[in-house]
Amino acid sequence: MGNVFACGKIFKWSIEGYSSIKKNMKSKYYSGFFEALGYRWHLKLEKRDNCIALELELDKSTTFPPNSGVNVEFTLRVMDQVKGNHKKRIDQFQICSKFITWKWPNFLHLEDLQNPSNGFLVNDTCIVEASIAVLGSFSYHDF
Repeated sequence: MGNVFACGKIFKWSIEGYSSIKKNMKSKYYSGFFEALGYRWHLKLEKRDNCIALELELDKSTTFPPNSGVNVEFTLRVMDQVKGNHKKRIDQFQICSKFITWKWPNFLHLEDLQNPSNGFLVNDTCIVEASIAVLGSFSYHDF
């Protein structure tokens, strides 16, 4: 793992009225855009048959110099609002004009999300947090 050159803010997304998601249907919810490290991002939560998927996406209008991009490390969390035992995933990826999205298709099982003792849903609200750090830049050349 490389040195972290810049750390971003923590973005907090409160999804109120979670129970209004229709059962047995794929439903997608998008956060508003937030800025981290000079880039605009948003999150997407997708309810699947037995789990939720979480996705981090860079604003599609972002441009990079030709053959270059940025190495990032990001953390996504579904917050345990009762005991602080959050569901957290950390990963790294390279973003550039061709690759602006990272997705965890099975981030959290619905059974775990909806179990009141886990604290992920309180007062019908689910809270997701995202933090992003830039590890450095890169350049590549087409062969």
